[in-house]
Amino acid sequence: MAPEKKKSSGCTTGPCAPQGCLSCFNVFDDKENVDVATRKGGKTINDAHPCMDLDSRTVHEGKATMGEGSDAVVVRYAYICQKGYHPSKLNWICQDDCQVIDKYRGVDNQLFVGVFDGHGIVGEGDLAAQKAKNYLPIRFGEALDSSNGKVKVAFEKAFEATSDQMVKELLNESGSTAVAALFQGKNLYISNCGDTRAVLGQQIEGTHRLVPVELSSDHKAFRADERMRILRDHPNTEVLTFGMKDGRVPISDEFGSPEDPDVSADPPRIWVKGETYPGCSYTRSLGDAAAKKSGVLARPEVSVHKLSPTDKYMVMCTDGLTEFLTNEDIMGFCKKNDTPVDTCEELVQTAFNWFIDDDGWTDDITVVVAYFDWP
Repeated sequence: MAPEKKKSSGCTTGPCAPQGCLSCFNVFDDKENVDVATRKGGKTINDAHPCMDLDSRTVHEGKATMGEGSDAVVVRYAYICQKGYHPSKLNWICQDDCQVIDKYRGVDNQLFVGVFDGHGIVGEGDLAAQKAKNYLPIRFGEALDSSNGKVKVAFEKAFEATSDQMVKELLNESGSTAVAALFQGKNLYISNCGDTRAVLGQQIEGTHRLVPVELSSDHKAFRADERMRILRDHPNTEVLTFGMKDGRVPISDEFGSPEDPDVSADPPRIWVKGETYPGCSYTRSLGDAAAKKSGVLARPEVSVHKLSPTDKYMVMCTDGLTEFLTNEDIMGFCKKNDTPVDTCEELVQTAFNWFIDDDGWTDDITVVVAYFDWP
């Protein structure tokens, strides 16, 4: 069954505005009846939106083997990085980036994956994501050497070092969120900083039921522990929504759930007291010199998971995908499709359509999908 669309107001701008984006309204009501509308480069694109620039997207597929001998698992993976649509910025440059490195550092059984969501003034958000993509694998390798192969310590050092280098080279307002994965055989390490995300799809033993397992937790001001950390360490900082900041909404410590569309439309943000900056809803990132003075850290949270045959899929993505799709929705697409690239395409198309339906524009969308083929 297709995921239920959260909201629908139709396009208000762009080439599809005259027809109210009618092509988007009913595409996902009955997913089994959706036909392939177009093809590009041999890859199927379901009902490509008129505002989607297919020439600007990056698509990559690959395969790696993790583990040894007859117990090894084959990891089939793909990613799509899709430029968003901004009707007032037709020369928009994608600020997402992605990288997959098989045999990382020349070592069999090592696969590095990184997803980066840049932000900042025009012309620097994309540069921030590129710098994070280029620097993090290098700094991580150096940190692995200096920490005797301790992955958690190495990730923490690498994120901090990457951020420090970005601060030196970018303007105050520019930075990037990031989520990175390292496969070492069947050990899967996830390191995240910001609201880029990693989710595992696990099958409940003895059933066909698939459940999402979060491998990361979004660093947003919705998180009470992150708010507490920032306000404790930076007393000159306040956490308010736009509505609270301009007096339209009473000031409160209760911000509701990010799953509530009315709440997520005006999320809590980090501010210097009495000022109009930095105004970011994320609480950790790479770069962002100005925000660092208000408690926005580059230190990641790192988790480790031992892969087993109940693990079927893994997805890493920017928040352009999760603005409208839940973890359950995402895993539903994984289960439905036979290949990771088909899942990437359907996820990107769904998120793009629904974003434009609701807001008349779309964020950049990047997603990595991995399928685990067990013996």
